Amino acid sequence: MHLTALQRLFYNFFNLPHVSDTIPFLQWSQIPQQLHNASTPLCNELLLSEDITGIPDLWAFVKDVLRSPDFEKHYTISRAVLVKHTDEMAIQAFLYLHEQECKSNSFVYSNFLDSSNPDGVAAHAKFMSLCEKTTTGHLTMAWHGVDNTNDHVFHICRDGLRGTSDAYFGKGSYVTPEAAYAAKYSDYGDDDECAVILCVVSATQVYPVTVKEDYRTLDEEALVEENVRGFSKYFSRDREHPIALKPFSNAHFIPVKEYGNIHPRNRNLLGVEVHHQATSESDAEFHELVVASHHQILPIAIVYYLKTAT
Repeated sequence: MHLTALQRLFYNFFNLPHVSDTIPFLQWSQIPQQLHNASTPLCNELLLSEDITGIPDLWAFVKDVLRSPDFEKHYTISRAVLVKHTDEMAIQAFLYLHEQECKSNSFVYSNFLDSSNPDGVAAHAKFMSLCEKTTTGHLTMAWHGVDNTNDHVFHICRDGLRGTSDAYFGKGSYVTPEAAYAAKYSDYGDDDECAVILCVVSATQVYPVTVKEDYRTLDEEALVEENVRGFSKYFSRDREHPIALKPFSNAHFIPVKEYGNIHPRNRNLLGVEVHHQATSESDAEFHELVVASHHQILPIAIVYYLKTAT
């Protein structure tokens, strides 16, 4: 039976019988009590695998989806573990929702492609290149940088990515295909380790955010407050009232680069730093993926590393 890398990971992840001969069954254990707050039930709700850096087939897959060739030049990876709920209905619910989205909304993909906007076409092509086709549709792997203090990383793995602050590209949960970009949002833990979480992501109706379509012209900028100028139309300073994603989409995909205080569309100087904003695929430094619901994201692994350059 031929298995793709993603299928092999799933089979091993859940100890299913069709596991590849080259991947041994993993040993799973509860979270050690010293690694979490005793007042929370994390140890009874999550399982961690053994360190997979010593399992060649699995570790090769995780390293491949780092999508950051220089990651190990700048960081020292100390260990990596798979993580799952003790209730295996989590994977079934994720796959069921993904299948239903594919069945009911697959036609929306082409509706977002505007041939007169080459940046949108190129961004969509890039997203599709990051996906792996399954029997029910496309899934992709992405990363999320976390605060590795206390049991924060385990809470995210248990409860999901329930939205993030500074939502530059709309309301939702933010991940990135590149581990190096996720690492920019990862903080030290108590033992000086940082962590990034590897997730499987279901994004079936993806809108590519581009400068041409989703940033204001000079005339339009004059009509909005100065502190939102230079940001996309999906950005709101009011965290209590974030702006929803594009109608009929369940995800935004954005090639980004650092702009500093330069307006992405008008190129004029701004009074605030806008940091990473949309750009053309040819100029992209990283990419961001925003999904409408945390139910579209399934955390499956944690990679721990030291930030000290080597």
